[in-house]
Amino acid sequence: MVSTTTYIFSDLLTNTHAIGDEPLYDNDAGSADALAKYITQMKQEFTSAGLDIPVSISDMAYGWKQAGDVSSMVEAVDFFMINNFPYFGGNAKTADSDTAWSDFTGDIEYFQGIANGKPLLVTQVRIALLSSALE
Repeated sequence: MVSTTTYIFSDLLTNTHAIGDEPLYDNDAGSADALAKYITQMKQEFTSAGLDIPVSISDMAYGWKQAGDVSSMVEAVDFFMINNFPYFGGNAKTADSDTAWSDFTGDIEYFQGIANGKPLLVTQVRIALLSSALE
């Protein structure tokens, strides 16, 4: 399973660790529970090494939804890294699509509903062309 470290540059420097890219969608660990166990183990290893690094996965709402019971994952991650691709939705073809924004916010609302107050971070968004650019 691929792991990555994310650095967010703003007023504060944030160091995070992402386990996999869409590991729920790709079923990399075999189940949400198995992935949650792996995350928990990695967090324990960080703590044993004296490191305080927030751990998450980077996945789409669809990946979380199709994984079944994700309660162990919600508990395991420190925050939610969201891949949000509204322009790949079956009803959105261009950036000025009538549904692109509602598709985007719908996915954010899904994560707000399961996050139990944990932070959300949008990590990937695909950009589509405006239909006028295609003319």
